[in-house]
Amino acid sequence: GSGETLLLSEGDIVDPGSESGEKDEDPLAELDNLYRMEKVKAQLEKMKRTWEVSKRDGDETPRLGHFVFTGSPGTGKTTVARVIAKVLFGLGLLPSKKIVETSALDLTGEYLGQTKEKVNETLKDAKGGVLFIDEAYNLGYGHYGKEACDTLVAGMTSEEFKDVLIVIAGYPAEIHDMLKTNSGLKSRFTNFFEFPDWRPGDCKAFFQMCAEKDKFVVDDGVLDAIGVGCGGLIGMDGWGNGRDVKKLFENSKSNRAARVYNSSGIGKVLILEDVKLAVSEMTKARRPRNDGIRRRAHPQNQNFPEPQFSFSHHPRAETSTKQEERSQEEPSTNSDQSAKGPDANDDDNSNNGVKQAADERDEGVDDAIWEELQAAKKAEHEREMERKRRLEEEQRRIQEEELARQRHEAEMKRIQQVKKEEERQRRLREAEAAEKARLAKLEKERKRREEARRREEERIRKEEAIKKRLRQIGNCPAGYVWYQCGGGWRCSAGGHFVSDAELRAKFTFDLD
Repeated sequence: GSGETLLLSEGDIVDPGSESGEKDEDPLAELDNLYRMEKVKAQLEKMKRTWEVSKRDGDETPRLGHFVFTGSPGTGKTTVARVIAKVLFGLGLLPSKKIVETSALDLTGEYLGQTKEKVNETLKDAKGGVLFIDEAYNLGYGHYGKEACDTLVAGMTSEEFKDVLIVIAGYPAEIHDMLKTNSGLKSRFTNFFEFPDWRPGDCKAFFQMCAEKDKFVVDDGVLDAIGVGCGGLIGMDGWGNGRDVKKLFENSKSNRAARVYNSSGIGKVLILEDVKLAVSEMTKARRPRNDGIRRRAHPQNQNFPEPQFSFSHHPRAETSTKQEERSQEEPSTNSDQSAKGPDANDDDNSNNGVKQAADERDEGVDDAIWEELQAAKKAEHEREMERKRRLEEEQRRIQEEELARQRHEAEMKRIQQVKKEEERQRRLREAEAAEKARLAKLEKERKRREEARRREEERIRKEEAIKKRLRQIGNCPAGYVWYQCGGGWRCSAGGHFVSDAELRAKFTFDLD
């Protein structure tokens, strides 16, 4: 309304193929810093090429569908979701490369109707990009989880949110069970990616890469300590794969900083003690094996050794101190307990095989709360057993699918071999037929030439016979050669001529 003219400079115009004028880069290159991503990267590359070729050929763009990522924390699921957003944006299949990250718990409300509002608000935030839902298996539990699933299905089929690509992530068995609870939701997820857990060798390589990136040198034995330490941590609750390896690296740097603080001229070197302390602290936080605490089943890494590091502090140390204090305050109770022996309360405090020490119960906890706690422990144990059963079923399913895949590949290989043999026989027959035709053509040509040669010889023979007769007539005393011309024969000097009629009259042979 002020009448001012708005001028645009060249720098204000952004290439539609990139945001903020960024250079075109291969988004898949981000996966090079992650490990065990070969299959994931191959799937993405195949999908990317399919989309690119379809776009180049002017064909209808293949249906994108939505994505399911299954795997443990720290295996690169969020990174791959960002990569997919960049790939689809670069191909013009998404308006932007933004990604909205949330979790199933963030989408569920606390009262009726709130869940639907949360889901719709999140879908609006993700318009034109990717919505990444971590721990999505929690959507399979309870009334609010069902409401969230129904709202997601409605959003997927809505014209308003057709430009939103949804990626759900979580453990394989739980995600599978969640999708089974809503057939409409399951049918709309068509792209499945599996993210395997890291192995100790991957942890060592990633730790080395982090050190090189920050220009640190690792001392002898450091990487072996990382491999052994991660081998033990892998089977414990809370293992975060690459996330935990990064944390070990950062904690090792902190330990080094404390070690060299009062020194000068110290190079950027991580020594074995820096790493041992970091591994010990993380192991202590997760608790070592065989202490009665349940852990996440990890069939791929069950044979890895426990980290053999001495702890400067152990969780049981405080318990022992408390026991000594209580033994001084309550001598009669502890003496009675000692008389019963160390296993006297096993039956009273056992929780399906998980023992609870009698003195772990804090003072002042009444019986009702304690019974409720024991029931919760039992319920948790049962849930863990159920998760373990599901995991075993998933492993069996994966093995069966792998066997089926191998049988299919073997059958396809056999069919290909049969086809190759049939093709070889066909080409052999064609070659034989072509050779036969070539030889027949050569034989025909040979006979033609033979016939022409015979006729030429016959013509020459007749001509010589005529010349011989002409010489016998004696009309050319000079002995010149005779030539056929003018209805007869004339000598080469031209002065003597014998007609064909004269020759026929004197000699009985055909002149033709």
